[in-house]
Amino acid sequence: MRRVLLILAAALCLPLFGAGGAAAVVTGSAQLNWAEYQRDVDGETQLDMSHFFQQYSLFWHNRRLIQGGRAGGWDLGLGYEWTGLDGSLNGTDIDFKDGKILFAGDFRFTPAGLPLELHVFSRDLNRSSPSRISSSPDLIIDPNIFRGVEDGQHISSGLTLIFGGPQANLFGEYREKLAALPRLLVDYREDYVRDTKGVDPQHYRERDLAFVSLNRRNNWFHYRVFEHVDFLDEENDYEERTWLLGTVDHLNRRQWVHLTNWLMISVDGSLTRRTDWRTNLEGKESAYRLNLFSNGKRRGWGFANYTSLSRTTNDAGGIEKVFDFPVLANGEWDPQNKWKMYLLGQRWQNENAFIPGSQYERSEDSVYGKYQIESKRYPGYVLTPEVEVDWMRNSRIGDGQAARVGVELRSDNRMERAKDWLAACSAAWFDSSVSESLYTELTARLAANNRLSPTVTIGGSQDLAVGSGDYNANITKHLEPTISQSFLGEAERTRTLSGTSYRTTTTAYLELAPPAQWRNRFSVYYDLVHAGEDRHQLRLQHDASYTREQWRADILTIFSEGDELTYRWRADELTALEFVTGDPEMTFAHESGLSYQPNRTWGTQGKVRALWGTGPKGSGWLLLAEQSSAYHLYEASGLARKWLSLEQRFDYQSVWGDDSLWYASMELSAVYYVTRYLTLDADFGVRRYGLTEQNEFEFQLSAVASFRKLQANVSYAYGRADKSSFVPGVREQRWEVGLKKFF
Repeated sequence: MRRVLLILAAALCLPLFGAGGAAAVVTGSAQLNWAEYQRDVDGETQLDMSHFFQQYSLFWHNRRLIQGGRAGGWDLGLGYEWTGLDGSLNGTDIDFKDGKILFAGDFRFTPAGLPLELHVFSRDLNRSSPSRISSSPDLIIDPNIFRGVEDGQHISSGLTLIFGGPQANLFGEYREKLAALPRLLVDYREDYVRDTKGVDPQHYRERDLAFVSLNRRNNWFHYRVFEHVDFLDEENDYEERTWLLGTVDHLNRRQWVHLTNWLMISVDGSLTRRTDWRTNLEGKESAYRLNLFSNGKRRGWGFANYTSLSRTTNDAGGIEKVFDFPVLANGEWDPQNKWKMYLLGQRWQNENAFIPGSQYERSEDSVYGKYQIESKRYPGYVLTPEVEVDWMRNSRIGDGQAARVGVELRSDNRMERAKDWLAACSAAWFDSSVSESLYTELTARLAANNRLSPTVTIGGSQDLAVGSGDYNANITKHLEPTISQSFLGEAERTRTLSGTSYRTTTTAYLELAPPAQWRNRFSVYYDLVHAGEDRHQLRLQHDASYTREQWRADILTIFSEGDELTYRWRADELTALEFVTGDPEMTFAHESGLSYQPNRTWGTQGKVRALWGTGPKGSGWLLLAEQSSAYHLYEASGLARKWLSLEQRFDYQSVWGDDSLWYASMELSAVYYVTRYLTLDADFGVRRYGLTEQNEFEFQLSAVASFRKLQANVSYAYGRADKSSFVPGVREQRWEVGLKKFF
């Protein structure tokens, strides 16, 4: 209430500034909603719920400008809201009645000729809203019954003061002197939430205070304090204080300083201290962070560097240090030769204060570098040699280093030609103090495609990798052997290799793209890995698409056989299939989609997905089918207003194995737009569950009248599930009447 009185007092003083503007406005609203839900099981009432919700509000709002807007303005609003909820949840009464004050005050003062901006505000316009009972898959109809009201205070307040610096409203003979003053920003935000009568009680306060000053040019100093106080559970209380100095402005945007005409830098350092009040001020966390960013660009080359150093101390006295040094650079020797370089250095260290000298004190140093040259000295060809180096030292795992040297020669794809090809080879080695052995790997790759005609293209690739020695995946962070990588990008990578190993991957495809709208692509993938044991994957795939005016068709068929297979679609429906088959050893997946949209009046589309799998537990099928249609009618005159909409949807799901279960549903809906303001809606649905041999029916009728300041709705829903030898019979009903009035 004190905030409201302060805002009213400020409003009485504002006319002294010579304010002018529009007159005050009074608005209000009234809302009534009644609903009842009942569920009977085998003739006996299982759920009986109802609610009667009412809400009334009145709000006064006034807005004025100071000196015609040249010196700012102010907004002031004050109102009251009353909310009531009466109801019953299975015999438990609901009785909620409460009122709250709504207010909003916003004052901006920007006097012309002075380097000053002031913004003060405080508001609580959060309207009370009912919370609903969540629906359940066991229910046919969504009860949508109110069980409580999210109410209480949600006050947001703040003050922003900007003083000094160049501003657009400065003029006169003292303009230059005023603009030379140091810039200062004071920003304060407070959020106070108190809702102890709702379903999820809340009562907390958050404060955020910032002092920011601009010293010289882009050098800013920040002091920020953030405080969270939970009045319901003090263990959640904490406070953070941050000091920052550098090229980050008052809006936390990074600024760049031009040292020369080609070099820019951005530097900032910060200290953050967090106090956890539940430890009685004894547990504190602090974090130091230093950023040194730079980028430059000269004729023929450029670079970017984002160096950062951080040191974090937790409340137990442990220390974590992280140093990152990434550098990206690129350039060209001449028009035919370009180069790229990437370097990432990192040091990580973690010290545990309670167990000095133990395994909990860990550190890790790593360096990764890549250098690549792209040469087009020979017309029509591109030569790309590259070198990669990866080094890591971990206090727990040990030392590891790896390097790869490779070269690639390919045809220049910028040139129009019938044949394109690529040839590449590389040599890599991986060394670790863990295995105390050297792992080496040689790889080769050949790829080509040939356009036999404007409509026929063939292509393929052959990859071969041969390795020898022992390998552990933990010895490097960026480089890994080709043999250890996952099958076709689906399964997990191999963590260890030992002895002689090899991998061969073969792909081939045939693409048919005739002048008609059909497009077909047949692909074959075969992956074989020998690493202690033989593992393989074979995939046959067919992609097809058809597009013609209003028609669109897409077809995808995949057959997979081998080890470490995964199902094509990862969806909730696959749970039953995976239970039937276990980890699949052979899968077949097919998906077909067809849509037809001749005009905006009507259209239809459908999709079928079939999935078969076999595994150690057996084999099974999963079939998913869905189809929908929509039909719309419009008035022939006027603005072609829609007056009727008809929609239909069909869904089917089925799983076959040792046991079979299926589900099918059909839904129909119609919307009749009687006038621009009156709408009638009807929905009907029928479902069949093959496992329980149960039928479900559902229909809903509703009418909605929507005017500019009046909304009314009436609805009735009915649902029924027939009794079978497995499940009881169920009947559900729901009534609702609602009214909203604005003025």
